[in-house]
Amino acid sequence: MDGGFLMRSAIVALMALMSMVAPVQAWSAEGGLEAVPAAPTVDPQALQLAREFLTLSSPPDLLEKHFVDQFKSMMLMVPGVQAPEGSEAARSLDSMLSTTGPAIRLHAPAVTEAYAQAYARTYSIEDLRQMVTFAASPAGQHLFARGSEIELDPGVLAAGQSMMMDAFLTFEHERKVAACKQATAKRIAAGETNAKCPLA
Repeated sequence: MDGGFLMRSAIVALMALMSMVAPVQAWSAEGGLEAVPAAPTVDPQALQLAREFLTLSSPPDLLEKHFVDQFKSMMLMVPGVQAPEGSEAARSLDSMLSTTGPAIRLHAPAVTEAYAQAYARTYSIEDLRQMVTFAASPAGQHLFARGSEIELDPGVLAAGQSMMMDAFLTFEHERKVAACKQATAKRIAAGETNAKCPLA
């Protein structure tokens, strides 16, 4: 695997991760981009519980590892990426990911607070109390300390890569069909009344 391919795969994975973690814009009904509206205020007690839960489930010393593990797992699910443990590709990937630390540490407080606000808006105070209780338990601590490692399990990666390949092929087909239909509509509008999209 060449370094350029690995970097392109990293960009694909980063785009996917950004779409999952922290979207800052949304599509309007007219198809344009618009800013996400300001979030409503939250209950102070709920917010305090949400912060406590996040401190237990995503402590600062593990946040960087969790992010890197999640990013790495998404990269390894990109169709065509192969980086067996101990290989040159794996070492190259780990080297690239090691450079993300400063950015993660810089943005971690804001990201964590955004999650706390979202948790406080989404879950009831009783839900949050139970979440804190579990997160503080031995099972909860074990789950949150090593949970991200599950994402790097070979079986999980293989299944995820298969899923992403099928999803990518479906997306590509639909994109080509949409482009074909659009081009056909333009031909018809230009007077070619018998024009048809061969993919439709």
